[in-house]
Amino acid sequence: MNDITSLWNNVSKLLEIKIGKINYGTWIEPLKLIKLDEEHLMLHAPNQFTKRMIQIRFLKDIESTIRFYLKLPPEATLSVSIIEPSEEYEFNEEENNHTSIIFKNNESFIEDTDMNDEIKAELTFNNFICGKNNEFALASAKAVAENPAKEYNPLFIWGGVGLGKTHLMKACAHQIKLNNPSAKVFYFTAEKFANELIEKIQHKKMDDFRNKYRNLDILLVDDIQFIAGKKTTEEEFFNTFNELYEMHKQIIITSDKPPGEIETLEERLRSRFSMGLITGVSPPEYEVRMAILQQTVENHGYNIPKEVLDYIANIYTDDIRKLKGALLSIAAHAKIFTKNKIDLDLAKKYFSQLLQKEEKKITPLLIKEQICKTYNISMEELLSKTRSKNIAFPRQICMYLFRELTDLSLVNIANEFGRDHTTVIHGIEKIKSMIIKDVDFKETVENLIQKIKA
Repeated sequence: MNDITSLWNNVSKLLEIKIGKINYGTWIEPLKLIKLDEEHLMLHAPNQFTKRMIQIRFLKDIESTIRFYLKLPPEATLSVSIIEPSEEYEFNEEENNHTSIIFKNNESFIEDTDMNDEIKAELTFNNFICGKNNEFALASAKAVAENPAKEYNPLFIWGGVGLGKTHLMKACAHQIKLNNPSAKVFYFTAEKFANELIEKIQHKKMDDFRNKYRNLDILLVDDIQFIAGKKTTEEEFFNTFNELYEMHKQIIITSDKPPGEIETLEERLRSRFSMGLITGVSPPEYEVRMAILQQTVENHGYNIPKEVLDYIANIYTDDIRKLKGALLSIAAHAKIFTKNKIDLDLAKKYFSQLLQKEEKKITPLLIKEQICKTYNISMEELLSKTRSKNIAFPRQICMYLFRELTDLSLVNIANEFGRDHTTVIHGIEKIKSMIIKDVDFKETVENLIQKIKA
């Protein structure tokens, strides 16, 4: 290609569509194409910070877009390098001292970072839209990112689904890696930790497991409530926590509840989680919901009237994921049926039909409360260890309803009651058998289900 400027302009247009206007304007537009041949692409970044962000977030997009534009076959090798003003422009294959990303078989890896793939998402402090109700949570996360393992260790972030807990956690990871590229940062869910622990115990590879989770600088654990009631997992995480804490390594944890309210969690873990800073995230206020929608519109290049955004913001008030999903959903609908034209009438009709299809969400708490009300027992009695028939029988019905009305696994159902999954299986099978044999009991259960769904 003789005119590399023209080539880069065309590739840039494709990149803008792929990653959105804001990301394009911030990170891609300042780049200049210095060199391109059959196996190597060299880009010039205006500063080290931009170079670093490109390496972490956008190199795979650049490489795949170049391949698409040039129609390169999958087996073709293409190396992409980013240089900054302090580095020489001339690329020397034998003296490749600048950071480079090597692509083979259309897969990529970043040589100088050890963050796992889950962290390499576009979740940063810059794109976390914060209202007054979450200012403290954001400030806390930023403080930890700037000074890991100092005052706020562990950092415990709690709140409902889709409110930004994971966003803040991963934003911490990004900032820590930018400040200290050599930091060993690892993100995982508590469920993954528990499942991997079981596997390593079965294969007698606990040394490998402990080396993986204890040889870190920053540990990020999502949804820690999942380990509550799992004694072996709690024990292993307790020891992992202690070892990292004693070595002055930062620990960041998220949960759907504050430590003191996580049912069946060991008291010693509650104590450890409360040693640092506990902060909550709340549902976004109207102004924040509108800002999130407007940002999503800009990122995707949509043309959606403000009155439609206002309508969506007033429907989805307590879950950011659902809020964004609603916007993307109506945009996709409009693309197929109305040639991208969206107005308030279309929005009202579309969401009216969509909301009619959405059934009432049945939660474990809803089922527990109905069981307690029907059988005149307290929540404490339902969740207790007592085996008296007037408590154990309603508990078994509750387990059965969990299985029938929610998507909880047997392990998760057991976790709700602080028991093992074999107890849950026994209880569910007993209720199933009674339903088959006893018509009156079957009717009782059906009435319970109707009340829960009402």
